[in-house]
Amino acid sequence: AEPNVLTESVSFDVYTDDPTEGVVMFPSSIKFNHDNWNISQSVYVQGQYDTLVDGDTYYDVSFKFKPEPNADAQNDPLFKTAHWTYPIQKFELLNIDTQQTVDNRDNGIVIEFASDSRDYTTESGGIVELNVYLEQEPNVLTESVIFDVFTSDATEGAVKYPTSVTFTHQNWAIPQPVYIEG
Repeated sequence: AEPNVLTESVSFDVYTDDPTEGVVMFPSSIKFNHDNWNISQSVYVQGQYDTLVDGDTYYDVSFKFKPEPNADAQNDPLFKTAHWTYPIQKFELLNIDTQQTVDNRDNGIVIEFASDSRDYTTESGGIVELNVYLEQEPNVLTESVIFDVFTSDATEGAVKYPTSVTFTHQNWAIPQPVYIEG
């Protein structure tokens, strides 16, 4: 419904009930006014990679009415009506534990397909992008952790680059790309 004549705009905070499963990337609030009340607005939610193999988990994205900072229940007789007109709206989303998540968590190293990568190579040179990172920071006595990257059969697929990945106390949780070419 269009915002009330006495109300300039209607805003909603957008958040998730379980940030370990999904977070609102942007915007954290949306606003409707007389000019855009009937135009949909996009909200971007990203599933989170958690450290648990906890199965597919549902979580809610909520839209909660947010009074404008200058809204005044004394001066706006419809303030309370408008407030109760917009109860919290919830939408359920599913964060799926992928098989790569389950299979590739050995020894504290995580290997996943990049979000925009295919999951196969081709004999004509198709490339797969993997993201590699650590589940926990290296031991305080260790300056860095270095992994050599190779394939089990270089005639079918070979490492394009890099041939090693280095993790330090500064970058251990940042996915490092590795490219494999068929």
